[in-house]
Amino acid sequence: MQDIEKIADSKIALECNIHAYDEDDKWRLPEPTALMSAKAHRQKNAIPLVEKLKEIVKSLTIKCVDLMEQIKQLKAKVTKQAEDIDFYKSKVHQQYIKIEQLQEKADDFECVKQNVWADKKGWIDMKDNGNWGGQYSMENIIGCEYNMDRLCGGLLF
Repeated sequence: MQDIEKIADSKIALECNIHAYDEDDKWRLPEPTALMSAKAHRQKNAIPLVEKLKEIVKSLTIKCVDLMEQIKQLKAKVTKQAEDIDFYKSKVHQQYIKIEQLQEKADDFECVKQNVWADKKGWIDMKDNGNWGGQYSMENIIGCEYNMDRLCGGLLF
């Protein structure tokens, strides 16, 4: 966040400087005074202005290089964050799939539990009615498992 603020501050400073270069008298080459030689005008006015301009160009070049480096770092940071986001999206998707699988198992368990309860209740009713005398053969138990499997949609563990 600080990098973005630095870039914004640099942009504002550059805009102010550009305005000053166009309008401020210190950035204009003054007209030679009367009886001033070309050499004197060059030494007194032109060379100092050119030196100031050179310093400004150097400063702006350094700022530009710094900004380009900051942009490079920010791009790398954005790329890393995009990779992190993709990684976490994948993790969330995996967790969603796992939750669905667990929900299916919970539904299967509930179905089995209901069928076991119904069968247990049926066995208790048969015992209470006196029909318990070994009438539950292996075929009845297998038939019960078949019914549970059919009722649960073939999803027994």
